[in-house]
Amino acid sequence: MAIPIEFKTISYLEELDLHSNNFTGGLDYIFAKTSDGGHGFRLLDLSDNMFAGPVDEDIGNLNAIQAVESLILSNNPLGGSIPKSLGKMYSLRTLKLENNGLTGTIPAELSNATLLTSIMLSNNNLTGGIPSGVINLTSLKELDVSHNMLTGEIPPHNATIPAASFEGNAGLCGSPLPPCKDA
Repeated sequence: MAIPIEFKTISYLEELDLHSNNFTGGLDYIFAKTSDGGHGFRLLDLSDNMFAGPVDEDIGNLNAIQAVESLILSNNPLGGSIPKSLGKMYSLRTLKLENNGLTGTIPAELSNATLLTSIMLSNNNLTGGIPSGVINLTSLKELDVSHNMLTGEIPPHNATIPAASFEGNAGLCGSPLPPCKDA
């Protein structure tokens, strides 16, 4: 079942938890929700459905989404890349995009969302390295990039992140994984 187009006219809804409902279609109607009087979403959990992507590249510029503190889209066949505009979501604390078939790199712009405490990106097809600014976010408590195709040395960081959060990336090295081999 798809989300009805009328959904975007619900203006005072701040918390939306539709996880585990087998909803289908795109996320456009949800992200385009009217936010009269500044009533955008604070919590958005659409995990464990069949929403198809990609996620709109301008998500961080949308009125209904800008004040989101928790964005959970895990376990949907979204595909596409992680939008750089997520870094414009200055209230964002939790970002969960696990098991979505995402490709491309982890955008360095995520480091602009300085309140992020949890970034969960495991079980995707992400490539490239881990941006230093992202792994060094001051509030970061939890990061999981396991089971992707990431490469390079893990940037030095202050957060205590277990090795399991990086496993399944054959090209990653450096603390807490084994040291990189000199070329």
